[in-house]
Amino acid sequence: MKRKMGVFANIRQWPVVATLAFPYVTYASDVNSIESQLPADEIKQGCYVLFESASAVADEDSLGTPPQEINVKWKCDDLPSQLLDTYEIEGGAPKIVTSFIRNRSHIVVVAKWHICSLTSDFCGYLYRIFLYQYVERSEGNDFINTHKMKGEKLTGMEGIRDGKRVSFPLRSKEAINAALDRLER
Repeated sequence: MKRKMGVFANIRQWPVVATLAFPYVTYASDVNSIESQLPADEIKQGCYVLFESASAVADEDSLGTPPQEINVKWKCDDLPSQLLDTYEIEGGAPKIVTSFIRNRSHIVVVAKWHICSLTSDFCGYLYRIFLYQYVERSEGNDFINTHKMKGEKLTGMEGIRDGKRVSFPLRSKEAINAALDRLER
């Protein structure tokens, strides 16, 4: 058999050559920062919720890119932003599943973390629903973290636990609103 010669003969080696030749190029897999917004005009005109990634403190022995936490901020027009919460690393980096405004006064955020633990015999996602209630005050606007009052009913897992599939049904706006309506009765 004749072996192909020329530029395209060793195409599998090109990523290595490209990495050596262009070490300062940022590849898509290296980009971890996220920034997204939830318009909150229903709560207050000209305001929005900002989800901003922040590098978590990485252990010097860790492999790979540093994990990302998510800062949740309230921002109105040209005023300074107000930090509402930080979703920290819990097994894995947090990801926002959905967010929406409820009853013109609550911000609802669903976040998930990928977790695989041999100790607890679980592999899948931890889901947590966060609720922030807007309260207008004479000395300034404020938010109350009402998810802490609701307790564990707003947290769940989806994946394989003890060899059985478990699921967390509260991921859509409709399912979350129905569950919160039941909790508020």
